Amino acid sequence: MTNQFKLLFLALCFTNFNIVKASVYKIDTTQVEKFPLRFDLPNDHWHLAASNPPVKYIFKRDPVTNADGRQIIPAIMILAEDASNFKQDVALFCSQRMQPFQDRGVKVPRLLIWQDKDYPVAIKNSILARGEYVDKDVDHIIYMIYVIDRHDKGIQVYLDMTKDIADQYEPEFLKTIRSLQLAP
Repeated sequence: MTNQFKLLFLALCFTNFNIVKASVYKIDTTQVEKFPLRFDLPNDHWHLAASNPPVKYIFKRDPVTNADGRQIIPAIMILAEDASNFKQDVALFCSQRMQPFQDRGVKVPRLLIWQDKDYPVAIKNSILARGEYVDKDVDHIIYMIYVIDRHDKGIQVYLDMTKDIADQYEPEFLKTIRSLQLAP
């Protein structure tokens, strides 16, 4: 994924555009488009906003009104790419894919790996980071998950929302994170 695409993702996360409603909120992209990951969306407030099967999916939540009356649209973006050049080194894959975010001010105080106690992702060879950043004077939370599967597919999962709604809506992110599974 290019740096420009990552920057575009951050800009798209909170931009309104036509949202295509998914017929159900349980998504199994592996059956139709050979996507290397299965996951559940948290509930029927989440909808497919953009896709480029089988390499990119962006989901947006119905708008949430924060305490200031602003409409906030949390987003989930899932990407897949060839990662054979990383030779199963998920730490290197994570480092290279996360660097553009850090260059733009995302602070990641701690990385978790699948061997850590209470790791919420049920996938080995994965790394999870919970970061924070400020965009236009608004604090954000972003989860970044990096996986390399046995077929050398590099999978990136980004979940982004503003910090002011996290107390109420972060459990939706955790539900999706816990549902992540590699395709058979």
